Amino acid sequence: DLQQRSLDNEGAGTVVPQITDHTPEIERAILAVDPLFNKDTFLAWSKEVYVTLQQAWMERDWAKIRPFEKEELFAQHQKLLQEYIEQGRINVMERININEAYLHKYERFPEYEYMTVYMKTRMVDYIIDEKTKKVLKGDPNRDCHMAYLLTFMRGTGVKTDPATSNKSTVACPYC
Repeated sequence: DLQQRSLDNEGAGTVVPQITDHTPEIERAILAVDPLFNKDTFLAWSKEVYVTLQQAWMERDWAKIRPFEKEELFAQHQKLLQEYIEQGRINVMERININEAYLHKYERFPEYEYMTVYMKTRMVDYIIDEKTKKVLKGDPNRDCHMAYLLTFMRGTGVKTDPATSNKSTVACPYC
């Protein structure tokens, strides 16, 4: 399951919290209990999930995201998306680019383990009227720079399966 938190829209005058790269320590901790884990494969897969999230939002088809989000987050996002549909708005996201991604936090509990990935992204992000295509908010000629923390969860003791890792953004191969 996935929890997502946006940190900042750089350039908006807000202070960006320092999010430390803990990839080497986290990789060692996971390899100690899951020897087939591959940080590069996991980060590549998490980037795909992020892009899938953005595309599903733009397509106004949140069902694609169901395998990745906890119930509460999925319900919240689905409600927000329904408001866009009712208002006849489309959130357009173009030229999505993930400039940086690394492992920030890892926690293991008796039932679940959580890994938080930091992503620094750039994209064009604006809202249009679905009928007139008129831009209602944002600027289609301006890049937005965002930082995200995406927290992935799996059952403690689940092992990486190289046959399914990084193969699907339809179901979570790590959960």
